[in-house]
Amino acid sequence: MSRFLWLVLYSMLAAASGNDQTVKFSMRNLCGEDIRVFWIGFDGKLVEQSALPTKNSSSVGINSYRSHRFVVTYNRGSDAEVKAHALQEGTQYQVGATNDIVTVEPGLILVRHDAAHRGLEACRLAVQKCDPRAGLPPPSPPPPTQAERSAVAGSSQMSAQCVQGHVADWIADRRGELDFEWTVYRNIKAGLGAYGCRRDPPKSEPSAFDGAQAAGLAEEQVEVGA
Repeated sequence: MSRFLWLVLYSMLAAASGNDQTVKFSMRNLCGEDIRVFWIGFDGKLVEQSALPTKNSSSVGINSYRSHRFVVTYNRGSDAEVKAHALQEGTQYQVGATNDIVTVEPGLILVRHDAAHRGLEACRLAVQKCDPRAGLPPPSPPPPTQAERSAVAGSSQMSAQCVQGHVADWIADRRGELDFEWTVYRNIKAGLGAYGCRRDPPKSEPSAFDGAQAAGLAEEQVEVGA
């Protein structure tokens, strides 16, 4: 039952990703020391993704495209040594179809918290809420009677409906969050599209006086003062 729900949820989330090839993901360093993140270029060269090493408990956001590859390594030694270690022993990450949060765990183990991961986690929590026995090893009692089997079947049906309800609520909450984010994005985009730099009005330039005008002005001032 739960496996079916996970497959349905995964298909829904994958379909929601659309056809856009651009992907934004974030690398969060939880490995206990500074790391460096590189994009592996099409020529095999490494392109660093931040001006400074990513410290423990901090993140680096990256705008990329599907199927692009990155590599994570420790910030140990010189720049040449770090890049050599990245190519030889670093942990690689390939960009998927969704905006992910990737945590770098001790040992440079990467854990992708994508939409499918969050959906599966929601399903797991729903199963635990609806069936407290989930995850426990099955008991080994004597074979059940027909009445006991019927009672178990009815209980399983109720658990399935319970799980479906929790997952549906989670999807609705997530949809509300995405709708809000999309509204904010459209408002910002509209505001930027209507924005334009206004040109300052030209300053009035003083008129140039020739010698005759200056002399006449001087005579007027003398007459007034006399």
